[in-house]
Amino acid sequence: MKLWPHHERAIASLIGELSEGTDALALILGGSLARGWGSPTSDLDGHLLIAESAMERHVANGQYVFVPQRNHCDYDGGYVDLKLVSHALLEDAAARASEPFRNAYVGVEVVWARDGVDADGLRSLMARIATYPEADHAEKVMLLASHLRGMHWYVAEADKRDDRYLMLWCAQRTALLAARLVLAENRMLYPFHKWLMRSVRELPQKPAGLLDAIDAALATPSAATVRALAELVDGWRDWGAPDAWWNPWLSRTEWAWRIRGEGAMGIDEV
Repeated sequence: MKLWPHHERAIASLIGELSEGTDALALILGGSLARGWGSPTSDLDGHLLIAESAMERHVANGQYVFVPQRNHCDYDGGYVDLKLVSHALLEDAAARASEPFRNAYVGVEVVWARDGVDADGLRSLMARIATYPEADHAEKVMLLASHLRGMHWYVAEADKRDDRYLMLWCAQRTALLAARLVLAENRMLYPFHKWLMRSVRELPQKPAGLLDAIDAALATPSAATVRALAELVDGWRDWGAPDAWWNPWLSRTEWAWRIRGEGAMGIDEV
C-alpha cells in the first residue's frame, strides 16, 4: 500500500468521526491505494464494518454506503467511498460472492478497529473472500466460453443489419468475455470494468496478441475484428463449451430471472 500524506490525514480525520459513533466497528481500506495502483488524487475506497443491527437498519432504508458528516479529504477531487458491511455479510461472501465482490477484498487492510473487535479474525475472513473460487471454475468457464461462441451469431446479425449499436455491443461484450476467460485461466478474480484491462495486461499467461486483438475490436468494431478476438481466445484452451452454446446462453440471460431465487446469477455477475 502506498499512501500520500494527504491520504494519511484524511484517514486520521475519518477515524476520528467513526470512533465517536457507536455503529462502526472497523475501517477497511481497499481500492487502488491498497493495491499499489493509486495516485495522489485517489479517493479513500474501502469498507466500513458495522454492527449487525446497524446493517439491518441501513439495508431496510436502502442504504449501502457510508455517508460521512463532512468530506475528510483536503485535496482536490478527494472523497470517501466506503461500502457498508457486517460480519454476517462477509461470511456469506466468503461462501458464495460474485467475483467483483471478492475482488474488492484483494489487498485490503484494516486501518482501524474498535476495542474488542477481532482484527486478525477479520483479516482471515477477508482473505477467504479474496480467494479465487476454484469449486465454481469449470462451470464458470463453460458459461463464459458458451457466451463467447454466441458472439459469432450476434456479430453476424450486426453486420447483416448494419446496426452500429449492436456491433459496438458485440465488440465490448467479446472483449469482456475474452478477458474474463483469460483471467479465469490465471485464477485471477474479475475486477469489474474499471480495472479489467489493467488486470489483463499484468497476467502472466495469455494468448499471444490478445491485447492487440482487444484493441482492434474496440477501435474498429467489425465482424472481422470481433471474430478474430473470439477465435483467438476460444482456440487458446478447451473451455468445455458445448456445441449447443445457446443452452448455457439462455440459462444466464433470458432465464436468469427465473432461477435467481435459487442463488443463480446472470453472466455479468458470476
